Amino acid sequence: MPGNDAATGRLLPAQLRALAWQRFRRKCDQLRTWVQQSGWETALYMGLARVLGYRQNRQPFTELMRNFPPDRLLSSVHPLRRSAVLFWMLLGWQSGLFDRPFVQSVSPAGKSLLRQLQQVRQEFISRFPCRKQPFIQWHFARLRPLNNPYFRLAGLAQVLFEYQGHSLFQKLLHLLMQRLPLERVFDAAEPALCLPLSPAFAPFFSQLLGYRQIPKQSMGRIRCRQFLLNIVLPLIYFWAETTHNPGFRWYLEDLYFQFPVVDDNRVVRMFSDRKKIAHSDRAYVGQALLEISGQPNTEPESQPLPQLP
Repeated sequence: MPGNDAATGRLLPAQLRALAWQRFRRKCDQLRTWVQQSGWETALYMGLARVLGYRQNRQPFTELMRNFPPDRLLSSVHPLRRSAVLFWMLLGWQSGLFDRPFVQSVSPAGKSLLRQLQQVRQEFISRFPCRKQPFIQWHFARLRPLNNPYFRLAGLAQVLFEYQGHSLFQKLLHLLMQRLPLERVFDAAEPALCLPLSPAFAPFFSQLLGYRQIPKQSMGRIRCRQFLLNIVLPLIYFWAETTHNPGFRWYLEDLYFQFPVVDDNRVVRMFSDRKKIAHSDRAYVGQALLEISGQPNTEPESQPLPQLP
């Protein structure tokens, strides 16, 4: 069995590639479901939200973007009113994150910010009849400070604001269709996704939420590469299949097998510890080991999301 081979370090390179490709294809299949349900742009943002949710908050972040997609958010806010912070407020209310019992002893400036949140909720509540997500589904325990969902939600809002007049899916598709070497793909994609957060977030984080350590970007370089590996490549690969473009598919396959390691996964470390595995610096090896271990296809969800009631 492949699992026994992996346990003794005897897994052949061809087996690793086959298992990694099996995992990649399952991601393509799930993204196909998302595209069929919600369209290309929303499927991409669902994947982005999922990656920004990290392990503990993947599901609520994905459901937030599925239930409250970019086109709905943008159509409800006049262009002159739009800002990354306003998008964060609206997403925060819809996600249930602002239903938390804020500390009553906040500073006067914090109380003013809390009133601002409430005013936004009252203004927009009639436009968003979706059922809000329960606060209890969000996880905060044992998170690194900068992985807090309030921060990651700000990163998502910043990306939505940056591309409000353009298609992020089309931008990434155009980038990959240039068939650049992988390092040049990184050079172009990382600045496009690792955006500086608006300074207007700072008082909300510090005065209202009480956080001292505040992020400066929508996401870091590693998180950006995980998004490219786990969402963008399989989504664009599915697009290439639908448009019958085999040459483009071959290019994407080559990128996938060249992609450097981006995950520090406990299961991968356990399987690869003290074993000589070929190309252990490539991300596909970790994907193969996750497949062997029986880990779910967590980027994106292994099962279709439930339909809205």
